[in-house]
Amino acid sequence: MSNKVLGGVIWAMVRSWGGRLTNLAVFMVVVRVLQPAELGVFAFVAAIITILMAISEMGLSEYVVYRQHDDESCSRVFFLQLAVAFFWALLTFIFAPILLHAIGRDAAIPAIEVLCWIIPLSALMGVQDALQKRQLEFKKIALRQLCGSLAGGLVGVLLALSGAGVWALVAKFYIEVGVATVLLWSLSDWRPRWVKFWQGSAEIFEYARHMSGSQLLDIIVSNLDELLVGAVLGEKDLGIYSVGKKLFQLFAELIKGVTTQVAGPMFATQSADPLALKNMYLKAVGHTALLAVPIYALLAIFVSDLVPLLFGARWTAAVPLMQIFCLAGMLIPLSQFCVPALLAAGSSKTGLLYSLISTIGGVLFMLLGVSWALIGVPLAFLLRLAWSAGLTQFFLTRQLPLSARALLHSLRPAIISTLLLMATALLLQQLLPLSGALGFVLRASACALLLLILWWFLLFRHLRSGRSKDANVKLK
Repeated sequence: MSNKVLGGVIWAMVRSWGGRLTNLAVFMVVVRVLQPAELGVFAFVAAIITILMAISEMGLSEYVVYRQHDDESCSRVFFLQLAVAFFWALLTFIFAPILLHAIGRDAAIPAIEVLCWIIPLSALMGVQDALQKRQLEFKKIALRQLCGSLAGGLVGVLLALSGAGVWALVAKFYIEVGVATVLLWSLSDWRPRWVKFWQGSAEIFEYARHMSGSQLLDIIVSNLDELLVGAVLGEKDLGIYSVGKKLFQLFAELIKGVTTQVAGPMFATQSADPLALKNMYLKAVGHTALLAVPIYALLAIFVSDLVPLLFGARWTAAVPLMQIFCLAGMLIPLSQFCVPALLAAGSSKTGLLYSLISTIGGVLFMLLGVSWALIGVPLAFLLRLAWSAGLTQFFLTRQLPLSARALLHSLRPAIISTLLLMATALLLQQLLPLSGALGFVLRASACALLLLILWWFLLFRHLRSGRSKDANVKLK
């Protein structure tokens, strides 16, 4: 089991880091070409499309991962997803321009008319991707996603440099999903066979409605900030906000991509043993915190030098926003595993209830934050994650033998590492008071080296030790 966990983590890292770093490279080129209002247009459209993709997915893929994966069930799920995806794409194509015109966002209409058809294209991957996750084939998932990211990134950069503007990001999105879809179908043995998917789907929908509710609420609240900023404060402020959120979002997606996609299937293997599930959950939280908290602490310290270097001097208005997001990022490990753990414990209804309460609180925080102008939105984001962390502890302690003391113990390596890194960064600022890019690179490199050393001794050696113990057990 430890062997599969380590292999899954490594290939999940390849997938997430390769794809996200490619996205960052494209973003760095595009923001030096686009004006804040232009960048805001794409961010606004992308938030809408992300929510619609979550709605069309309906949680049906999770049915394949956690429940039934026979050929008939997979085929039924495939055609259900495809039909729903086409429905939402068509609905968006017809009505989105009308709604955008009504709220004065006409600049976003051409982009959403083109980008809405990415929804059925993505639906073609749903079942086969779920089957690979169920079989813990994270290597195959990583390689195809990385190929898609590289192809899309190359096209996006070339188009951005040629003056394509927002359309460089739209084209990147299509190439990335298209290449990943072609590779998945080329390498997968499973093929759908025609079934009357509208018949005998009661069990699937009974399960999926809880899953889709949990996922949809999470997706909505995650993108609500950009929707509100774009609709209330305008595209220019949304462009600045997008840059301020970019590095936070990059590391959040990197860490979640590495851990969450592995955690769900692995939690499911311990669903019959609450004590083992609790221990696995605590390890997941502790290891994720050791990855996330030090990174966000360092980012908060160096962000004033990092933003001009990566995105250009005209985006310095995004620095205070990014610093608040870094504080929020430190709270991510405390809530990201709640729904997978509840599902593994056999409580999908509780997972939906958690998502609903978390979403209500998040919406209220966001509505309050946008009334404080642009700086209020990341503050609201911070409050939302703190709210979700408290709810996670409340719900999980009622499903698992979990205590606050055990949770704090699992976080101890992350806390100690972060304090050590922050002290080192402050000391280096006194010992290396060099200004400009050179001073930043020297200080950041020293801190990064220390972080890698800490990860080696506190995380990777522990995982390898668990792998060796597992091998010894097999030999005995």
